[in-house]
Amino acid sequence: MKTLSVVVICLTIGFVERFAISAHSASPSIASGQAEKVQSANSLQERQAVREEIIGIERGDWEAFKTKNKAAVGRVRSDDYFDFGSDGRVDKAKVFSEGWMAADSTLLDFSWQDLQVNFMGDATALVTYRGKYRGTTAGKEDRGEAYYSTLYQKRQGRWLIVFTQDSNLKCAGM
Repeated sequence: MKTLSVVVICLTIGFVERFAISAHSASPSIASGQAEKVQSANSLQERQAVREEIIGIERGDWEAFKTKNKAAVGRVRSDDYFDFGSDGRVDKAKVFSEGWMAADSTLLDFSWQDLQVNFMGDATALVTYRGKYRGTTAGKEDRGEAYYSTLYQKRQGRWLIVFTQDSNLKCAGM
């Protein structure tokens, strides 16, 4: 009985090996199709991980403005960063002294909705959302809503903010 079991196991192993070899060589499209599905799933997982990383940078940037952390604000911006909005053009140097970073302004709270991350290749992403903010400017309450967009580029292995734009809904008459 022992000999019969060993023979059956050997025949089974031989059949499986021959089947795997013939399936692979006879139908490479099946194997490559499966490989493409695995690679696509990995790409989707990688894309989701990058999406979450970018959202984390965006949230951290708002938190840095809230705490007036100039080092954190500067760390996530490229040297050629600029913002263009209802206040005009603001470059990286001005971002440290204007808006929520100004001495007479304080961001108290922010939230967003309808956030989307759209990839434009492997090294560029556009984040868009509608945001609400609440703070004080010159001792007066400052609250409102705006449409925001942030353009990210991956440079030297790091995602950096290269451009921001906001459309304040008060200015837009909404």
